Amino acid sequence: MFDGIDEEGYKKLTVEAIQLDEEYTDALQDKIGSYIAVSYNILQTPKGTYVFPDKSMPVLELDKNPLDYSKYSRKHQSPKTAK
Repeated sequence: MFDGIDEEGYKKLTVEAIQLDEEYTDALQDKIGSYIAVSYNILQTPKGTYVFPDKSMPVLELDKNPLDYSKYSRKHQSPKTAK
């Protein structure tokens, strides 16, 4: 989930649903409400692109939201005022 504010000051909320094997249930149960990072492998074939979790990498629990852009301020510029 990404929760941030865009250049015009509007709140933006994006939620990404991921599918994990049942074996991740115990590992993630105590991390509900935390920021986590799950490593993925991407396999591209002529029949499509497949994304699946990398079981050789641990699920990382992060102290804070790594995508928190709220402390960065950028003034919105319209095409007329942009230089």
